Amino acid sequence: MKMRAPAVPLIVNDPYFSIWSMEEALPGFDTYHWTASPHRLTGTLFVDGEPFVFLGKAEGTPMKETLREMDLFTSTFLFETDKAQLMVEFTSPLIPQMPDIMARPVSYLTAFVQPKDGEDHDFRLQLTVCDEVCLERQFDCPTEFKTGTYGSYSYCTLANELQRPLSHSGDDMRIRWGTFCMATQAPGAEFSTTEEHRVCMTSKTAVLTMPVCGAAVVAFGYDDIKALSYFGTPVEGWWRQSFDDLFSLMEASFEEYSQIMGACQKLSDEILLEAERIGGEKYRDLLALSWRQTMAAHKLAADPAGKLICISKECFSDGDAATVDVTYPSAPVFLMYAPELLRGMLAPVFEYAASDAWEADCAPHDLGIYPILDGQQYKDPQGDLVHMPVEECGNMLILTAAYVKASGDTIFAAKQLPLLEQWVKYLETYGIDPEDQLCTDDFAGKSPHNCNLTLKAIFGVAGYGMIHGFLGNKRIEAEYLAKAKELADSWCVRAEGKGCTRRAFDRPDSFSLKYNMIWDKVFGLGLFSRDLMEREVRSYVPKMNTYGVPLDERADYTKSDWIVWCACMTDDRSLFETLVAPVWQAYNDMDTRFPMGDWYNSVTGRLERYPDLYADRIISFQNRSVQGAMVMPLLVASGKLKV
Repeated sequence: MKMRAPAVPLIVNDPYFSIWSMEEALPGFDTYHWTASPHRLTGTLFVDGEPFVFLGKAEGTPMKETLREMDLFTSTFLFETDKAQLMVEFTSPLIPQMPDIMARPVSYLTAFVQPKDGEDHDFRLQLTVCDEVCLERQFDCPTEFKTGTYGSYSYCTLANELQRPLSHSGDDMRIRWGTFCMATQAPGAEFSTTEEHRVCMTSKTAVLTMPVCGAAVVAFGYDDIKALSYFGTPVEGWWRQSFDDLFSLMEASFEEYSQIMGACQKLSDEILLEAERIGGEKYRDLLALSWRQTMAAHKLAADPAGKLICISKECFSDGDAATVDVTYPSAPVFLMYAPELLRGMLAPVFEYAASDAWEADCAPHDLGIYPILDGQQYKDPQGDLVHMPVEECGNMLILTAAYVKASGDTIFAAKQLPLLEQWVKYLETYGIDPEDQLCTDDFAGKSPHNCNLTLKAIFGVAGYGMIHGFLGNKRIEAEYLAKAKELADSWCVRAEGKGCTRRAFDRPDSFSLKYNMIWDKVFGLGLFSRDLMEREVRSYVPKMNTYGVPLDERADYTKSDWIVWCACMTDDRSLFETLVAPVWQAYNDMDTRFPMGDWYNSVTGRLERYPDLYADRIISFQNRSVQGAMVMPLLVASGKLKV
């Protein structure tokens, strides 16, 4: 990767088990949870007893970091001293094609040590982890340190002594229950603990020291006891369908290490090679940067019936669980590689919308505040529910149609027909010229007569027809596809602006990114002419700032996911790269060092933040699962969803 990543994933498995490097180098700087709260992991290489620090802040001489590289699953670093060369790989096997592996709360550190001067040396590797990894914040609660052996490995654990699973929910929060585990099969490994005192509280640190000759593997795991509260029922992570406890899971993770690492390397090489082929080096880098962030913003669990669910956390934009308009941009990666995970996102929404708890005639926005799923929590400061009716109805219809096409699972769609019919009727009534409604870009406020929102309604109508076509109801399919075409033709007349299409039907001088139009190309419906789409994309180039095309004419901010979707609308490779290059530059230059933020200023390249509307919420759109949108160019090129 040629990009200087704003943050590099080290150990990332789910919204709670997440450790990142947010600095220019590993040595000498703390590591953090994605929320920027310290989750300190340090590493020291002892060469003939002399300490050299390669990770975090510790006693010793900082090693020189000479290389950092990222692919889909692994972050690789190379360090040197006069006497030694150390390569460290952090791998989180978040492989959507292998959900049983992706669901495991286990990451690996692989270290390769060799002499640099040709002499024999005594090498020892030391890793330390602070107990804040299992706390909201350091010193919050007393913690317990334990050591032991299990099967082929030795281990240590850190755990909060006050275990209260699922005791809180929110955005800027870390886990305060469960057990962290650090383990290795290396002979001669020793575990110990250190303590730090503050007033009457004690913080513990787990320390692993082991001799290293060549390669060594360390596994990090986390048992969260209960993964989610699913409408009043605590449910477990999906990995517990196969394992009784974390220790047996860790044993399997060591036994299958070679196969897992091989699968990671093979899939990463294949996907990134294809990304570069269709979109160039900068697009490839964006995909590599987005992958682990996207996957680790989800939790795979078993619902009360034992079925797989995949629940996102809306990271640093509200903390909501299973937000429908967050699932929408992330969907390309799952449609391309793991449709069953998209089903695991959609099914809980349908279940909730069909229950007595949901009274609205539109689709819900979310299912709760992560990790508590107890119904929609997107509300205004007065506590009233805030709806995005056209947005979410369109999302559910489009995504259901896409899921059925990708998976062939018509049974799922057939069960949802009553709700789908209700939602398409809503779109027919209100979606053709939305008045005063919010869309997924709610930070911009309401935009009456929103042309892009109408596009979503049009493809929702088409999606309903497609679903009936998949079910063999050709008459209804033809009726709704004809209706969608009629609406599209009307849209072209009403949205025509001055050199581009309008943001609002009643504002001829306005413009906006028409990212929702990409579904015409994804599905191959032909509702809009290729000439219109090409002209639209070309109209963005003169409006482009240093770091991308603004979302619309009202402000300089933009969204990386939507720019990439718009770039997919052209068949001109050079135009695609012209639009994507500033997005790459934004992340390369960004001085706000957080996991990939999707909402940023196209002039300054800095992450945007909401005004302080909610005192208890930090809203800066970092680490969000929406970056699954980066797979859209691959999905379009594959043609797998064309009808």
